[in-house]
Amino acid sequence: MVKKELLRMRQVYIAKAGHRGLNNFCFHMNEGEIIYILGYNGAGKTTLYDYFNGKLPLESGKIEFDGQICLTGEHFPYVYKVVCLGKDSTLIPGLTVAENIFIINRKRKAWNLVNMTNVMYRAKLLLSQYAPELSPKTLVRNLSPADRRIVELLRAIENEAKMVFLDDVLQGFGQSDLRRIRRVLQDLKNKNISVICASHEVTIQPFHPDRVVAMRQGTIVRCYYEQDYAEQRVRNLLLGREFEPTFQKKSYCTDEIIFSMYHDDIDRKRPYIAAKKGEIIGVYDKDNRKNIYLLQMILGKVHSDEYEMFFEDEVYVPENFNEVIEKRISYMAEGTRDVPLVDTMNFGENISLPILQRICHQHPLHVRKMTEVLNKEYGPKLKIPKKRWQDKTDCLDAYTRVCIFMECMLLFQPKMMICIEPWVGGDLTFQDMIMYNLMRMAKQGAAVLIASQNMNDLRSVCDSIYVVSEENHTAMKYII
Repeated sequence: MVKKELLRMRQVYIAKAGHRGLNNFCFHMNEGEIIYILGYNGAGKTTLYDYFNGKLPLESGKIEFDGQICLTGEHFPYVYKVVCLGKDSTLIPGLTVAENIFIINRKRKAWNLVNMTNVMYRAKLLLSQYAPELSPKTLVRNLSPADRRIVELLRAIENEAKMVFLDDVLQGFGQSDLRRIRRVLQDLKNKNISVICASHEVTIQPFHPDRVVAMRQGTIVRCYYEQDYAEQRVRNLLLGREFEPTFQKKSYCTDEIIFSMYHDDIDRKRPYIAAKKGEIIGVYDKDNRKNIYLLQMILGKVHSDEYEMFFEDEVYVPENFNEVIEKRISYMAEGTRDVPLVDTMNFGENISLPILQRICHQHPLHVRKMTEVLNKEYGPKLKIPKKRWQDKTDCLDAYTRVCIFMECMLLFQPKMMICIEPWVGGDLTFQDMIMYNLMRMAKQGAAVLIASQNMNDLRSVCDSIYVVSEENHTAMKYII
């Protein structure tokens, strides 16, 4: 059966931040189709997302959506027919699952008249069909990230949306969570709701899309069906050349143990996890839960009586993050999200902060001269044009911000570096830069611990990998 065409875009140009994010972009999709749009940073995926989210106007070209023509110079007029999910959740944490699905509803006319009995009944009916593991009375703040995404997708069914657009939101989830999200996406497809999954991740296996569309420099360069898809060929196509890593894996691991963790149910002669100076360790869990939980214990974010930790041969029980910093343990959150820089400072002032922590009684004139020296040294290295040296860091792109943060950490010289999904949201060049800098930290003598559910990425940089799971109290160690 031939499905009705939902969207057609011809020779579309859309500008974002002074440059064309979409450049002669041509695209079409049918009702009930799942399309995976693949492109590295700067390819134009987010520009496309922002247009359908009503943030950017159509500069030129022709767009037909659900049989209606979108006018040039205007924003997308049918945002109520599209559910756009970006990196930030669209749910309200203080409301229940039922309230988020039904009260915040684009179909509802009278916002002040809500029958809660009816809302709960409809929520139970919807959840029993698509997500029986969720309760309609649960507060959103108590849901896991995967559960929140599922609730957002269910809102598309209630709103009778025509299309769902996911912009790089499914990275970092474990295999079981991805399977649950995939089932909901398949349910959307069965209800003739089209789905666009935009991502930089070349592994498409969890989604089984109808088509894969490769983007580069704002235009489509190739369309694949699943049976024709080859990851390495696509990587080279997206980059416009064969990818060559800028670093070669080396080991700087010593014999001196700096950190160890023990479990109550395991022989105390053998640590659950042990990290040596200069060692890069991967902590892997296919569901991406237990590994993150263990590293969050090191950061003092969660506490457990089942584990005992030692840092530099002393009992280590951090009550807050300040105690973690005092031990010179540093932390990198998920990739490009929430890069911990001082946005009101320029890049040189940010890089100077680790130095100022050690020489805090400096005259302001000396600090200014030091910042000028750092600008001259790190500006070319970070590829920041001289005319932008005084710009605040919140004006810089995510890649450059992470580069600045890594240089700050190298000057801080941490004894241990904790990374949780450090390359989420980045492409191959971003991942390569992260791995290169983590290896520089290991060369300085830092122990580096990385939590990830991507075994191939961990193998690329780690000296050893611990495989953990919620079902098992033991951790299997593999030497790479």
